[in-house]
Amino acid sequence: MGLNAKPATPTHLWIVGVLSLLWNLFGCYDYLMSELSPASYFASMGMNAASAA
Repeated sequence: MGLNAKPATPTHLWIVGVLSLLWNLFGCYDYLMSELSPASYFASMGMNAASAA
């Protein structure tokens, strides 16, 4: 091993990082859809008008 060699990033770090990114992207999608077109988004999620209000 040379003086400038870096240790490899552990695989579990990448797995946790990707899962965290996907989780947060779904939250962003959910927020944007509920703000931009709430009626159609809530209807697609199986909610009726009374439960969406």
